[in-house]
Amino acid sequence: MLGTAFPCGDPAAERRAGFAETLAHLGDMAGAVEVLMGVMQIVPGWAAGWFRLGEWLEGCGAVDAAAEASDYAVARVQDREGGAAEALA
Repeated sequence: MLGTAFPCGDPAAERRAGFAETLAHLGDMAGAVEVLMGVMQIVPGWAAGWFRLGEWLEGCGAVDAAAEASDYAVARVQDREGGAAEALA
């Protein structure tokens, strides 16, 4: 089993995220989004998870929800890096 490139620190959440990745790979984007949304309830501060959720929501055509998830990802990075992401914007 491969590890997560950007781990969240919760092994159970990472297993669920891996399952969501598998669903997405198999073409079940709605299922992948549903599973990953559950993961984000467990680890709401995981910026990489919010970013991935935004990508998948955009792929499903939910552009407004995708933008929200992506904005939330950036906010999480800013919180963790002490505003370092602002310099990148």
